[in-house]
Amino acid sequence: MTLDFIKPLRPGLTSRQLAWVGRGAILLFMLLSASVAPLIGSFQGLFHYLQTALAYLVPPVAALLTLMGGHGLSILLFTLTQVGLLELHFTLVAGLIFVASLLILLLAGSRGRAFDPAPGSVWQPAMVRPETHTSWWKDYRVLSVALLLLTAIIVLVFH
Repeated sequence: MTLDFIKPLRPGLTSRQLAWVGRGAILLFMLLSASVAPLIGSFQGLFHYLQTALAYLVPPVAALLTLMGGHGLSILLFTLTQVGLLELHFTLVAGLIFVASLLILLLAGSRGRAFDPAPGSVWQPAMVRPETHTSWWKDYRVLSVALLLLTAIIVLVFH
């Protein structure tokens, strides 16, 4: 956390100050984990808990704005489901948070560098332009399509 988020925002912090920020973050995450731990017993099982936790935490991981907005939505949806005001299966939650995070990412990317604290940290249309010096089998877009097709085939075969 300190090297990825705090140091780029505050490059003037000393190693000692970064260590204290890291300790504070660890304490905060420990308290958060301890407060959520009693909820584990209310799930149908450990596997269901892990899948639910991943559905809420993984989709927004792409850029700082999607982390903030996506996890904010995750906290809201998780709280609403835990108090019984909303009933959504974790697979639907993952999709909703992914779509919301994607919209945040595209909106931030369309706004330009004013939202981009570091080059390449927010999606921009220039990122999908073909690289002329890369072979087709090294192109991440071709590999992404191949991965999606293989995943679809596996799902269809084993469903």
